[in-house]
Amino acid sequence: MPDAPRIYVSAGEPSGDRHGALFVRALKKRRPDASFFGLGGPAMEAEGVRLLAHVDRLAIMGFHEVLRHLPFLWFLKRRILEEMRREPVHLAVFVDYPGYNLNIASAAKDLGVPVLYYIGPQIWAWKEKRKHKVARRVDRLALILPFEASYYEGTGLDVRYVGHPSVEEAAPETPREAFFERHGLDPSAPLLGLFPGSRKMEIRHILPTFLETCRLLQDRLPGCQTALSLVGGGDPPWARRLARTRPEIRIVREERYDLAAHADALLAKSGTANVEAAVLGTPLVVVYRGPLLSTFLARRFHRLPFISLVNIVAGHAVVPEFIQFEARPGALADALEPLLERAHPARKRMIEGLAEVRAKLGSEKASETVAGMAVEMLGS
Repeated sequence: MPDAPRIYVSAGEPSGDRHGALFVRALKKRRPDASFFGLGGPAMEAEGVRLLAHVDRLAIMGFHEVLRHLPFLWFLKRRILEEMRREPVHLAVFVDYPGYNLNIASAAKDLGVPVLYYIGPQIWAWKEKRKHKVARRVDRLALILPFEASYYEGTGLDVRYVGHPSVEEAAPETPREAFFERHGLDPSAPLLGLFPGSRKMEIRHILPTFLETCRLLQDRLPGCQTALSLVGGGDPPWARRLARTRPEIRIVREERYDLAAHADALLAKSGTANVEAAVLGTPLVVVYRGPLLSTFLARRFHRLPFISLVNIVAGHAVVPEFIQFEARPGALADALEPLLERAHPARKRMIEGLAEVRAKLGSEKASETVAGMAVEMLGS
């Protein structure tokens, strides 16, 4: 076993930051002598990871935004590789974020650094042939969905199903009554949680539709309350503006699991929050809106009938999905209204469907399993 292993860990989004932090915490229990550097956010930094760049700079999506950030991404790659050449790196661990992470993984492997990839690219939704590209750039692959391993058959890649990280992560920290009291909410009235995402482009394209949907629901359901999840730290201009112009919407900072657990229903961008809602058993409506070109190309190449992992895991429509122009405030309000009525049959049916999805995700502790894979790689 090498002495004092130096480990590179890379996450490019707030969700990856949370997953990466739990992995680092689990690995430090087994190798307390390890040191970590890489890309991440406040959660990874709190676990002792020396950050070369923050997720706030990396939360990029859409072709135009990627092009605009190419110089930054190029210089960041050069800095990462300089760090890897400066001192031996015993292991490189990449968490999701495949567009950039696979690029760095290839360069790390060329330098002789063993590569462990946690949360593999969704080749089953996009291009199955991409599995060969992954196999060339990765030594071991930790998968979070039970059906994914079959897609890598024939590649020779060492793959393992480790369980979905949301199963161990998504749990409220505050009791319902205390959460409502802290945010000035009425526990007897319905609460809608808004999860518009963390990227600036997501906020720009999705938040106005969410806010107009809230107006409609407040007219239809007097007393209906709304709280918005803000992640990533800081106080962005749009959040300050929202606090001034829509004070009835509570802004909940860094309490995503409490809000997701205690809300009666969620209006969420497609992504990690969907699976977290399934784990917590909270009904939701899923939305995706983005730049026209990016959304057109995504729909052109997406190979599955659903965009939400809840429906993909279930194999049928458990939660309603609204994409681009389908995501009209009136349609969203129609879908949410029965979910906010606690005795409505549609709400009960969805909760039953979410429970089935939760059961399919299993009970694995993903971070512990991936840490075990890392120890095996360090030992070899």
